[in-house]
Amino acid sequence: MLGNPVGFNLNEYEIIRSNLAMADNAIVFAKLIALSLLISATFVALLYFTCQGLLTKIRSDWFLIIPAIAILSTTFASIKVFSINPSSFPAPVKLFSVSAYYELKYSNRSKYSRKFDNSITAGPALAHNIIFIVDESIAATHLTINGSEYNTTPFLSSYLDNKDIYNFGVVSGVAPHSKLSNVVFRVGLQPKHAENFEEMYYTLPTLFQYARHAGYKTALLDMQMSDGALQNGLSTGDLKYIDNYTTSDRATDVAIRDIGALDVVSETLRQGGKNFIAIVKWGAHWPYQQSYPKQHQYFKPALDTVLPSLVSNDRESLLNTYRNAVRYATDFYLEKLVALVDLKTTHIIYTSDHGQDLSPDSKRMHGSDTDVTNAVVDIPLIIFQDNAKSAFKGIAANSQSAFQIFPTMLSWMGYGGDVVSRYGKTLNVPADLDLRRFFLNSEGKLQSYAKSPP
Repeated sequence: MLGNPVGFNLNEYEIIRSNLAMADNAIVFAKLIALSLLISATFVALLYFTCQGLLTKIRSDWFLIIPAIAILSTTFASIKVFSINPSSFPAPVKLFSVSAYYELKYSNRSKYSRKFDNSITAGPALAHNIIFIVDESIAATHLTINGSEYNTTPFLSSYLDNKDIYNFGVVSGVAPHSKLSNVVFRVGLQPKHAENFEEMYYTLPTLFQYARHAGYKTALLDMQMSDGALQNGLSTGDLKYIDNYTTSDRATDVAIRDIGALDVVSETLRQGGKNFIAIVKWGAHWPYQQSYPKQHQYFKPALDTVLPSLVSNDRESLLNTYRNAVRYATDFYLEKLVALVDLKTTHIIYTSDHGQDLSPDSKRMHGSDTDVTNAVVDIPLIIFQDNAKSAFKGIAANSQSAFQIFPTMLSWMGYGGDVVSRYGKTLNVPADLDLRRFFLNSEGKLQSYAKSPP
């Protein structure tokens, strides 16, 4: 939890709750909890003695109930109001509010465990190496190759005629939230699972289980996290099927984390064997001006510090800052990655967790189940592989769904139609219209787009 930039939150509590019974994790979590409690106790002690000094003046023991009222009211607000996050409060408050929130709303999740059918077999793999990239906050329509008038993708634009790239254009996303999107990508949740969403969320096997079963070495590089912390619903149980879980060092500038992780990719491929590598990028994470080095500021004027982005009404600077982040996160990154790999043996699939709504009347850029616009759930999808254009011949641009990514990767691993079809159609086949009309919200319910995608 100490490696998580937002500190103790629902995900951390869920990990603790589900793993305390395991002997190899109990001591680790006990130390972390003890440290958090020590910090909280110190804070409470300081608060108490401060209050004692005030009590001599106001002569009322009722003053001591004010902290309790504050904790209870913030806990209630975090349960009832979507935009109030229980992990946003100071540690003495969040320890109680996060725990209470989880126990009231999600405590029955602990009865589930992931199930894998060990009787299935994988045939010859279509890809010796698979690299699956989930970028952060990349809106598909901000890429030049998808129609933007701004030069955000100079490399991709020049590479677009190459036989080894297929640009699916603007595809329908799976969720407006980072956590749910990453879970969907990891376990293959589909719209058909909405009826028993919670059970499927916690019992479907992960891509790493399928990859390991098919003979791949597995790696997950999460550049949003540090010091081995987990996020996006990833549990210590899931880590059993991940040979190499890599996070960033806390001191590493977020603007260079993604590029730095390419060294890990290069070394993994150099060691040989079949490899499945999943990458969660820092990408164009807000505040955008922290997501790229200053020498990559192509669009100007742009915001330079965080404070102006919170208070400024300068839309030109805001949009230019985002364009800089997109150009660096998508185009510059993919140029470096493609130069590292042999596309005759490696398949790369690139997408984003969600888009970003930067329109003047936008109520939330992303992350809410209400007021979800197409800009939030329309994402890019690009595949690099040997003769990609032939592999996806006949698939029209702007016609597919990100729900098709999971079955596509299973087919690359060598699994047959009996396994792949459990998760729907691959990207080699036109998507069903229903896949392009709906996404999953945070409660696992199907929610329709503001307007149907083209």
